[in-house]
Amino acid sequence: NSRLLLSSYSGDALLYDISGVNASVLLTIPNLSNARLYDDNSKIIGSLLYPSPSVINVYSTTDGSIIKTLHPTISGGSDSMSVFGLIRDENSIIYPDQVTGVNRILSVSTDAEIRNFPVVGNSYTYLISDDVLTSDSRADNIRFY
Repeated sequence: NSRLLLSSYSGDALLYDISGVNASVLLTIPNLSNARLYDDNSKIIGSLLYPSPSVINVYSTTDGSIIKTLHPTISGGSDSMSVFGLIRDENSIIYPDQVTGVNRILSVSTDAEIRNFPVVGNSYTYLISDDVLTSDSRADNIRFY
């Protein structure tokens, strides 16, 4: 794999070609938070910063165009979408709903909730492992498996 995606909480997502001696920027997507690169390098998924209602877009790595827009359900706010996990083998995302104390799983293909499960603790500062097997709440450091 000769592509590297760099993304921050509040900035641009940058897709680099790292196949040569010097890395070169292939694509910049502004104001994209928590961006993830698909395994086949064809798409980037990421959340826009603080839109209301929450929005997650899937972008083409060829030209940065929006392929699909997702509309996740969030109770009473949009901060939860700043961090989500990409479940690659089922093309879905997992994200916390802070108000209800539920982690939701949304299909990228259908833009519909597949399932959800309750969590214990505060999911205000939400982290999720790259393999999506562990999520963590930094506010009280309770891990959800």
